[in-house]
Amino acid sequence: MKGKWIVPLVLIAVIAVGAVALVACSRSQRPLSNQAKTEVAPSSEPTPVTVTAGPGENVAGSESAETPPSASPAAAAAAAKQDEKTDEAAVSEPSAQSESGNKPSEVSASSVSAPGEAAGRGAAAIQKAAAADKYLFIFFYKADDEQTQAMRKVFDAAVRKVADRAQYVVVDVTNPSEKQIIAKFGVDRAPMPLALVLAPTGAVTAGFPMKFEESQLTGAFVSQGLAKSLKALQDGKLVLLCVQSGNTKSNDVAMQGVNAFKTDARYAMSTEVVKIDPTDDRELKFLTQVQIDPKTSEAVTALVVPPGSVAAKYNGATDKDVMIAALAALKAGGGGG
Repeated sequence: MKGKWIVPLVLIAVIAVGAVALVACSRSQRPLSNQAKTEVAPSSEPTPVTVTAGPGENVAGSESAETPPSASPAAAAAAAKQDEKTDEAAVSEPSAQSESGNKPSEVSASSVSAPGEAAGRGAAAIQKAAAADKYLFIFFYKADDEQTQAMRKVFDAAVRKVADRAQYVVVDVTNPSEKQIIAKFGVDRAPMPLALVLAPTGAVTAGFPMKFEESQLTGAFVSQGLAKSLKALQDGKLVLLCVQSGNTKSNDVAMQGVNAFKTDARYAMSTEVVKIDPTDDRELKFLTQVQIDPKTSEAVTALVVPPGSVAAKYNGATDKDVMIAALAALKAGGGGG
């Protein structure tokens, strides 16, 4: 049985994209929906998603942070040095042990940079957290005002509770050395303070500008299947979500169309295949969001398009041409491109 739906992924569209939509809107007069659209016609290159592009790729159209025109090189260097001292002092509170007995781990640029490299603490933190297979909590700020201080306390409390699963970094967006991470997420004009949560895959799983609660940060962990899907979607790729296990029927015929689509030169670079075991309880929430029964007895394949809609679902066998037709229909209906 084959069917076609347009089902919004709540966590993808609202938490990972919607919460940081203020960043995109502050950067451009174009609606966010237009910025986030991805061409679904055959293409050898993926179209990057704004704001939420993962580590390793710059945000399309982003601007680098600049030293204020009035600052001389010497003044800028002195300011950067002072910012570093301020950051070091600011992270003293989360040094207490977490509930699990581990200490929160904050990353410095020197811990991962090769000799002669200039890397801000934010860019270094992304690299180190990914290498350690841990989440990264990022606190962006501009001024040490009352709101920033209040949200920093909330951030620190959350960090202490998840120290066994996540690392953290504090980034002053006025520091010229942080231009890499600022450009990556386009936060130079975002409302501050801003907290972002990154999965080990590099996907943004949550973003909270100006005000947030501890529970929102600690609740930003997602399943492996969702983290992989988010990363691909935020990179502007299509996702073929393959839900099957050793107990489901039609596994081989379900993968035939998937493999044919993935190996097609027109789609190879812009498609990610994500496999999920429906018996994995950690994926239950994700499967519920995409309306796939975790108790399915037959393999199910979902075609997901950026920024996070299920364009089509197939029970059992899949066919490359049918999936291509679904993309064409979506584009013709104004759902892509």
